[in-house]
Amino acid sequence: MATVNSWVSQMSEPLVSALVNHKPIPPETLAGIAQLTHQRKISFGAAALEVGLLTPGDVADVLERQREILPTVDDGVLSPELSIAYDTHLPRAEELRMLHYQLAMRWFAVKAPLKSLAIVSGGSGDGRSRLAAELAIVFAQAGERTLLVDADLRSPRQHALFGLRNQRGLSSVPGETALLAAAVPVHAIENLFVVPAGPVPDASRSLPVLRRLEAMLTMASNDFDVILLDTPPLGRYVDAQTIALAAGGALLNVRRGETRVELLRDNVDMLQAIGVDLVGTTFSAF
Repeated sequence: MATVNSWVSQMSEPLVSALVNHKPIPPETLAGIAQLTHQRKISFGAAALEVGLLTPGDVADVLERQREILPTVDDGVLSPELSIAYDTHLPRAEELRMLHYQLAMRWFAVKAPLKSLAIVSGGSGDGRSRLAAELAIVFAQAGERTLLVDADLRSPRQHALFGLRNQRGLSSVPGETALLAAAVPVHAIENLFVVPAGPVPDASRSLPVLRRLEAMLTMASNDFDVILLDTPPLGRYVDAQTIALAAGGALLNVRRGETRVELLRDNVDMLQAIGVDLVGTTFSAF
């Protein structure tokens, strides 16, 4: 019988996700796995094997499926920035999976009324859009039907990261069903859909669009397990506050070595003052 470590060395997290996709994991089981990964410094796959969620036989069966569900660099669809979609063994991929488990337990399984979360940061170039895209990939790989909304109507990036056209999107589709109507499936990644920002409107038109966002999220939450929203910088536009308030919660991304403590404190105070639930803070280093 192969040891746990030898099985895990062959196994990527999307394999685990593909297997447990049709087995809902109770929150207490997910909590136990997350605690084990933290205490033992092992991957989710190793912990899942130890608690009996998976067996070595399960892993053997699903290894073959990996080659079918993972995109390759040669596909030329996704931006090289989204390398975790191609190589699930990267250290960053493991970090993002840990973040995914924390968000799944502490937000989406407990508090998120609309199944939505805004990804915010204080300034431009903080890695906010990349983080939103990567998290969407990780949630989708975990078997969650995931919608990524590019709500940055100032300088949208998600269409470029996923190789999509931007002629139609959040800014151009009217009504409460806009997110469903504009959602584009990412064929390289099962369970993932992206709503591009659409044509960039002038400043006077962006806020009216975003003020309808809560109704859009309510409608979309009937069709998706997780909705992540990319946003403009908190420090430059009021848009991000509007988006976070509509989502109900926000994950604050900070660029390590760049974001000043005073600015971080101001951003936290700003979000809490308008009633946004700040789920946590992440640090990007690049």
